[in-house]
Amino acid sequence: MAILERRIAEKGSALDQYEPLLLKTYNVARRGEMATLSNENLYAPFYVWKDAAGISDFLCSAGFKGWCSHSVGRRCASGRQCSRGS
Repeated sequence: MAILERRIAEKGSALDQYEPLLLKTYNVARRGEMATLSNENLYAPFYVWKDAAGISDFLCSAGFKGWCSHSVGRRCASGRQCSRGS
């Protein structure tokens, strides 16, 4: 969990100024904590986007090119063709 918590602290604010993203939370439950009663460490990021075009543009951007690298040929909601390196 320490690695995950450090990653959230270091990179969690990276999308703060991305206008199509309305809300993001990083939900964490630590094994053994009474507040969660979890038997294991759990992590679930949660994002609320303004519209489908906002998430599509993000997923097809250079910042998330790994997504498009295995989705070659798909069209983004914006109509832009996803391709390697785009």
